[in-house]
Amino acid sequence: MNISNQAYHKLNNTLLLLKVSYGLFFITVGIDKYLNYIVDWQKYIYPGVLEIVQVEPSLFNRGFGAIEIICGLLLLTQWARISASLVTLALLGVATNLAFLGYLDIAARDVLLAVGTIAIILLIGVEEEIKA
Repeated sequence: MNISNQAYHKLNNTLLLLKVSYGLFFITVGIDKYLNYIVDWQKYIYPGVLEIVQVEPSLFNRGFGAIEIICGLLLLTQWARISASLVTLALLGVATNLAFLGYLDIAARDVLLAVGTIAIILLIGVEEEIKA
């Protein structure tokens, strides 16, 4: 694919901005699953989820937080496409969970965040196509 150097740098900078901002966001909220400084995350767990996984809410949150931290770190590496795919699925799952709890505004935000992770996946594909 032919593309100008200037256009390639714009694409690269856009992708970098998304990867870093999403990576830092997921690292931050993942850490907060242990601290509960930003919010009490347990109130956002639908009881049916806990019935399925059969763990205490705090353990569930810490496990999910660990996954968020790992995915956030991976967004900053060459594994960003895989991480963005996992984060997309997680965000859509979280949005569904929030919708069941009646937090439709937060669910909508998480769906929009998932759209951003899909954009990361697509931009990585474009970047790889240009490099080929």
